[in-house]
Amino acid sequence: MFSLRVSQIRVHNNHTAKPFLGGHPGVDVELFSIVSTNSQGIKGIDSVVNASDLASLQTALKGALSATVNTMTLPQVHDNTLYPLGGTTGWEVCSGDTEPDSIEWIFGIMKASSQPGAATNSLFDLLTSDPRIATLSGIASIIVPGVTPAIAASTKVLQTVGQLFNAIPGTPAGPNLLGALHVSLNRAMHYPTGFFAPTNVPDPSNTVLLDYVVQYISTPAPAVKP
Repeated sequence: MFSLRVSQIRVHNNHTAKPFLGGHPGVDVELFSIVSTNSQGIKGIDSVVNASDLASLQTALKGALSATVNTMTLPQVHDNTLYPLGGTTGWEVCSGDTEPDSIEWIFGIMKASSQPGAATNSLFDLLTSDPRIATLSGIASIIVPGVTPAIAASTKVLQTVGQLFNAIPGTPAGPNLLGALHVSLNRAMHYPTGFFAPTNVPDPSNTVLLDYVVQYISTPAPAVKP
């Protein structure tokens, strides 16, 4: 059984005004995760691949991201405080019966809105309106030996979207995005033994730190009766 789990997070700056008399106010945050592996692509990728123009591409991409994303709301997150997730096992953001050879993963933290998922939805509006999304218009022509077209397209989508996060802090929505990072993993380099647990992994702005675990536990074959 394979799983990708976020063990804990720390936010250096929650972008919340500090009281005049000091102190460290907390803020509700929304964690989001989008994962694609070499055996499990993002949902709705066919609509992205078959988009005939930029407008339909933007609509299809937002739909695919919205259908694939996992979110979690964490109340009252304070600066420089460690927050374990999901009890003792962590927040599982991807799982499967087989161990993937590669993983594309986007993880981020936003200030939460009053409605669950609304913060991430507004972020996807921002991402899909970026002019650089147009580079995905030729995604149907991507050919990767040994990889299905849907998986190759899913990988390209997450790589492209991951690069766009670098531009978000300069936009009006920037203060709502506390931090995000794009992680590319492959089994030979990162988890050849079926286990990988890096700690204090920073986003590009060094605002968010996270610990995560990649783990695969093989299931013994049932004993054959003589």
